[in-house]
Amino acid sequence: SALGESNEIKGIIRKIKKENINFDKVNIIYTTSEPYSQLLYQQSQRLNLAVTFQSGISIKNTKPAQLFKYIFYS
Repeated sequence: SALGESNEIKGIIRKIKKENINFDKVNIIYTTSEPYSQLLYQQSQRLNLAVTFQSGISIKNTKPAQLFKYIFYS
C-alpha cells in the first residue's frame, strides 16, 4: 500500500510494468476524479504512455489553455 495519491499512481504503473501487462488492456478506477486523474495524466506524460480518460482531461492540460496562461500570466 502506497502512502499518498502520487505514490499510489506510481505504484499502479510500476505493478503494470512489472507484470508486463499492456497498458491498453488496463482500466484504472478511482473513487474521485481529482487528484487521481491529474496525477495519472502527469505521470503518463512524463513516461510517454498513451492513455485515455473517460471523463477527459483537465482544461489546464490543453494547448489552448497553456497558450492563454502564457499570454495573460507571463
